[in-house]
Amino acid sequence: MSESFRDRKAVVPYVVVGDPDADSTVKYILALEKAGADMVEIGIPFSDPIADEPAQKDAALRGMASGANIDTAFSVLEKVRSQSDIPVSIVSYLNPIFEYGYDRFFGCCAEGHVSSVFIIDMPYEERTEVSSFAKKNGISLITAVYPASDGRLALLADKAEGFIYLVPMDKDPGEVDRMVSLIKGRTDVPVLVAFGSGRPEDAASRMGSADGLVIGSGVVEIIGNGDAESEIFEYVSGIRKAL
Repeated sequence: MSESFRDRKAVVPYVVVGDPDADSTVKYILALEKAGADMVEIGIPFSDPIADEPAQKDAALRGMASGANIDTAFSVLEKVRSQSDIPVSIVSYLNPIFEYGYDRFFGCCAEGHVSSVFIIDMPYEERTEVSSFAKKNGISLITAVYPASDGRLALLADKAEGFIYLVPMDKDPGEVDRMVSLIKGRTDVPVLVAFGSGRPEDAASRMGSADGLVIGSGVVEIIGNGDAESEIFEYVSGIRKAL
């Protein structure tokens, strides 16, 4: 199942559930939709977010301090779904999902109309541990693609679903375009590039020929500075206009 981005470049912001509290997460998701987000990634707070950037780690700590967990995420989704049908992708490390129970977790994802799940620390080769539960509930498992051999890129592209999360190690648009071209020669699954944070006017050049971008740190950085509804609206709407 490929994500639908309404025939335009996708803007996908990332927030952490419970940062700084559950009600704020609901408010921020709705503000992001109004700002032009095509999907929102919702992160599950985790005590050892080793693969996250500093701003994302800080957001996870704030989420944990508020007591947020997977149940909080589904409660937030229930409130969001009463007002919005914006696509949602859940981002988590494997351990919280394992402790919650794979069948229970993916079943709740289906009930909350979650379209995809990205398990940060699960290598492609190990995804069979959860793939049957995801498939049963109609949930796409997102593949993260880093610079690698062309053969590796082709393998990941061939097996991708939902969207591909492309994480280039440098900001060279030429290298991004090369990787996107190789991937698109193998699949029609959308390719989204990691944007991290930056000025709205930098978004288009960072994305290159990809189908959109994931704002991994920009929004949580703003949230970390205090009540952020208007600020994240301005930031994301600026990126939307720049694309």
